[in-house]
Amino acid sequence: TFLSQCGSNCQVIIGDGRLELARAPNKSLDLLLLDAFSSDSVPMHLISREAVQLYLAKLVPDGVLMFHVSNRYLNVEKLVSSLVTDAGLAAYSRFDDAGDLRKFGKSSAYHIVAARRIEDLQPIARRQGWNRVIQPADYQPWTDDYSNLLSLIRWH
Repeated sequence: TFLSQCGSNCQVIIGDGRLELARAPNKSLDLLLLDAFSSDSVPMHLISREAVQLYLAKLVPDGVLMFHVSNRYLNVEKLVSSLVTDAGLAAYSRFDDAGDLRKFGKSSAYHIVAARRIEDLQPIARRQGWNRVIQPADYQPWTDDYSNLLSLIRWH
């Protein structure tokens, strides 16, 4: 897996992501990648307004927040788009269609990257396939006290 390619500076911390992250020093991360949303059980406490504020506190000023939001059952990209725009962040998204590679087991993937300043995302913005994230119309970001799972269901 990707951990074998990570190098010698990789530290794996086992535990609840938000609780463990709260213990990390502020302004200590260049990149924070969240990849916990692809199953049929979505950890709501990782995609709330308060969670995004915690993530931003842990990032250096020009740090980047990245979400892997692929999910067959839930429109997680809609929620994350509302959270990053609500936080005043610049953000880009990309859908990577697996296409013919599905027959080899590859899945399509949806990513959102966000930063405090649009300039910090220019290397990504210049690449083909990345689109600026806009605030979803009529959608309320989740908080630790409010969530609406039904609003995310993909009704096929």
